[in-house]
Parts: sequence; C-alpha cells; structure tokens
Amino acid sequence: MFSLKKYRKILVNKVYRADRYFNLFSEGETVILGISGGEDSLFMADILYHYKIQFNRNFKIIGVHVDNGLKPLKDTEKLRKFLEDRGIEFEYVKDEDTVHIIENRLKPFKPCYICAKERRKRLIYKAKEKGAPKIALAHTIDDAIETLLLNIFYAREISTMVPKQPLFSESFFVIRPIILIEKEEILRYLHLAGLYENLEGECPYAEKSRRETVREILSYLYKKDPQVKKNLKYSLFECKQDYLWKKFREYRKKIIG
Repeated sequence: MFSLKKYRKILVNKVYRADRYFNLFSEGETVILGISGGEDSLFMADILYHYKIQFNRNFKIIGVHVDNGLKPLKDTEKLRKFLEDRGIEFEYVKDEDTVHIIENRLKPFKPCYICAKERRKRLIYKAKEKGAPKIALAHTIDDAIETLLLNIFYAREISTMVPKQPLFSESFFVIRPIILIEKEEILRYLHLAGLYENLEGECPYAEKSRRETVREILSYLYKKDPQVKKNLKYSLFECKQDYLWKKFREYRKKIIG
C-alpha cells in the first residue's frame, strides 16, 4: 500500500503529463475551477495545489461553485475553507434559470445536458469577469470513456471530451487537468488523505441518468475482462477515418432509413 506522499506524487505526475502534452497551463494566468463540492472537484483542487508546489508553477486559481438548486452544497463555508486553505479564491454563483428550464421540460428532455450547459455558461461569464482564459473541469479518463459511448448510443456520433477544448475562436479554453486519472485512483487518494466528506447534494434526476446506464455496462465489461478498460483508453487516440462512413454522411437518411 502506498503512503499518501508517494501516492500523491504519482497522481501529481499524471497532472504534469497532461499539462506537458496538452499544454493546459501558462505561467501567470488565472484559471477558473468548476467546483461542485463533489469528490472529483475537491480532488482536482487539492491535487492542483500540490502540483503548483511540486513543479513550482505560477498560475492563479479561482474556485467557482454554480448553485442551480439541483445539487445544493451541504456546507458552503466548509468548501470555502477547503479551497482557501489551498490558496484558492472562492466564488459563489447563483443560477435560478436551470431548474425553471428543466421543470418546464423543454423537449427533448435531457436534464443532465441542460444542467451542464447552463453551469458552463455561468463559468464562462465568471471567467470573462475575472480575465481568466481557462476553465478547468474535473473530468477523468473514466468520464472520457463514458462520454464516447454515450455519444455513440444516444447522440449518433463518435466523439468524446478532449483535454483542451477551445471556445469562441479560442477566446476561452475548457481544460481537464485530471483527465489522465481514474475515478478509482481519486477515491483511493481521498481515503489516504482523510478527505471523506462529499459536500455535493444528491441530484433528483440521478436515477434517470444515461451516464449511469453506461457506467453499469462498463462495470460489467471491466469485470469480465480487465483489458477492456486499457483498450478503451487507447481507442481515444485511434480514430481511423478510413473505416468510418463520414464521406456518405450526406446520404445517411436515405441509406439507413
């Protein structure tokens, strides 16, 4: 069993690799962290704090929590202290539109999509206000794999989240500093660090989540053959255009029916 110090170094090095190969951070800039209060976002805040120390990186971090009423924070002041103890400024943003949009059930009814879209919109507003060119989201490699399958199953496309995504002609970027880290590694780290408390409330639409369905499928496959997860990771780098049908896209309705 690794000690906390040794395990932290392993995970910090994964953040370093993500930063090095995907060019996530620049010296002297301000970065907005989307902080839900859930395990992944708390981990991201903590590991970036240690990444800055270990690699002597100089960028400012502002943690922004968007409260849309769906998953309210259990303890706002505890989150504020958690971030400030790590040198991270805390900002609280109230969103009163998302619940209204979802309750009116605009068709097609996709509460997760609406929630994510509206939250990101407010993070962009805050980034513009603070002069921050980048918004960091706590997505893991597991999220990237799940999104790949979600888009195939439900969106009729082969795509997933990327480590660094330009927005508005590169006026802003969404970055994912923990994209090389697995959810299981996060839980192990939080246990070693004694960071047990999840400050994020429960989502009323969690049981209806398509992502949960995909997670169940993947969990079954991983148990059947552990190699599947590694294969899926590598598949993110292997898009063989010659073996896809994009050149016939114009005629897809006539072909598929």
